[in-house]
Amino acid sequence: MKNTIILIAVTIAVFLAACSSAGTGTSASKEITVNVDGKEQKFEPKTTWAYHTAFTYSAGGESSVSSSTTIVLANFELDTSSAFISINKRKIEKPEEYKISINFLGEKGTNQDTPIKRGDYPAEGDIFNKIRSVSISHFADGKEVSTGLDEKSMKGNLTIKSVEGTTVKGEIDVTDGKNSVKGSFSANGHKSVK
Repeated sequence: MKNTIILIAVTIAVFLAACSSAGTGTSASKEITVNVDGKEQKFEPKTTWAYHTAFTYSAGGESSVSSSTTIVLANFELDTSSAFISINKRKIEKPEEYKISINFLGEKGTNQDTPIKRGDYPAEGDIFNKIRSVSISHFADGKEVSTGLDEKSMKGNLTIKSVEGTTVKGEIDVTDGKNSVKGSFSANGHKSVK
């Protein structure tokens, strides 16, 4: 009888642990593959960050505003204590370290108070409701180097799956023909994210 109770308790504990890890979106399902300067690397983000603000575009004497969201994914510890002021303080120091930065814009007329819209943000298109930039920071020539995907030739898509509290979940698959970023992510955000 005692052995049966222990077996049942262990079975319940294993079941609860499995449910818990499946519900939180463990890092096993959040993997990023980057290809930069001819080198492919896969990594699981260790530090994530998201920030939501407004973007102003001016052309022909007229200005337009939209929401702007930046997502940062790194496989090392970043300083996220002071948003953009601290996020780049910790420089890449090893060949296996990578940091991805993705910026996308909402629809024209939105702003920092507009919640992030779920759905697709293509790399191609006009100014709004699309990916604005993608950069890959990596280690080269003994220092951190940032390589931006060419906006004019970039193709692919960013999909925002959900925004839960200040956490943004999604998938990205973009390339400029030379460099690329592909994978799924869950980015813990700043209080500006909604």
